[in-house]
Amino acid sequence: LINREETISTPSSVKFTNVVDITNNDIYIEGFPEKSDQVIDILESFTQDLLTYYQTNVALPLRPILEEIYVANRVGSCRAQYLEKISYETPWYNEQSSYTIISLDTIQLSKDCYSVKLTRGYESDACESEGECTCKETRVARTTGDSVKIYDFTESIYTFNLETVTVTATTQGCTSQGASSNLRLETVLKDTASLHVDLGGTSAESLGSILSPSTLENLEDILDLVMWELGNRPFLAIANGRTTSQLTVYELQGGSWVLNTMIDMDAEISRMSTVVFRKTENEENLEVVHLYISKNDTLEVYEWTYNENTATLASGTLIQTVMTPGLSAMQAFQFKPSETSQNMIVIAVAYEIEMNLILSSVIDFYEYSVTDGEYIFVNDDKRHTFFVESPITKMEARKISDYMNLVISTQKKIQLYNFLPNYGLDFVSEYEAGASDLVDWAWFQDAVPRTDSEDKISSIIFLIKESQETRTTETLRIGVDGKISIPDLVYKPNDLGF
Repeated sequence: LINREETISTPSSVKFTNVVDITNNDIYIEGFPEKSDQVIDILESFTQDLLTYYQTNVALPLRPILEEIYVANRVGSCRAQYLEKISYETPWYNEQSSYTIISLDTIQLSKDCYSVKLTRGYESDACESEGECTCKETRVARTTGDSVKIYDFTESIYTFNLETVTVTATTQGCTSQGASSNLRLETVLKDTASLHVDLGGTSAESLGSILSPSTLENLEDILDLVMWELGNRPFLAIANGRTTSQLTVYELQGGSWVLNTMIDMDAEISRMSTVVFRKTENEENLEVVHLYISKNDTLEVYEWTYNENTATLASGTLIQTVMTPGLSAMQAFQFKPSETSQNMIVIAVAYEIEMNLILSSVIDFYEYSVTDGEYIFVNDDKRHTFFVESPITKMEARKISDYMNLVISTQKKIQLYNFLPNYGLDFVSEYEAGASDLVDWAWFQDAVPRTDSEDKISSIIFLIKESQETRTTETLRIGVDGKISIPDLVYKPNDLGF
């Protein structure tokens, strides 16, 4: 077919192996104009019918539904009301009296999915260096509905799942006090664009890239780890050392962990926590991280900032020291009391104080003031809350109702409170362990049988108790009243142009 007219009697058998340029006017197909018009008419009719169906059955009914949901969510008064014992079995905990429970922590990943980390310890002679040898084992479980995946490690494991990176940090299972140890880091960089689309259309390779494992060496007595992201840069803070305590902060740059800040401490770090928020200062937008470091008598607040206007980072500035003699527990949280109010950034510190020859516990609340650039006492009637039992062993804050809720434990009881702006703690309910001592507890959300709760997902507190060297478990459900159960929308307003 070179520069000549040709009649193709069997079109299906014609193949062009090279580039062929043919104008529309040079091609004649019998009956083509009439068939083309018919196809266009059918397509136009189908499109019109589809649009009519969409407007009649989706768009128009959705508007009043959105209004009902909007009103219901604001008129409904959701309150935590009580604690009740329920029958609950968890596959990730099995009693072994030969181990010591070091810590029990949970992370709520979604409404019906949570991750739990159980750290157990025991004495051993497996350490290479001299001194008292302590070994740790870690169990990590991920629960989604009826599906549970359990992983057991003979090392101490820390896992962090941030917006752009996932990090697993591992230390030796057995260490002697004062001996140097190594921290192995396994890092996965996420492809956030692929993760935000339908996972059915992605492959394992497109979800991220795995970096070569790296090791941070000669770290004495790793006590705690925390991570955060600032300006899309991951940071890792390490509390290490008992005789010479240090705060060491690393930053991920170009696929490698490099030292960002090293600060010598005057006392051993007992715990760390972080809060990430935004603020405007001198007409510049700042992304801020506050790192809270609690020691025996003080709580120190360090600040990292990222200037979004100039793309500059300011690292590791000590902005405040709060005196907390006999500090026993600390919890930092932020929440928005109403739709029109600003986020409140609050730290609750529990410490011991002797009053009238009786040792009691006190919880103080501090709120971050953007104007003053530091934490001040909250404007509450009950800024100091006194507890007869002492010490307070653990605190956690979560928003499961219209208020921020706090669960506070001592050796013999666990209590549920509402945190009310301009008021303080409002007592809701409590559970007493009786003759047993509370070893540890975890707070998470999970589905329970309909005989125990009418809610699809319930807030659960899982307790580990001990009496005469025998450990048992108990499970409490937080009863919430006034919650309006409305199905989630399949079509979101943003998707439909509202």
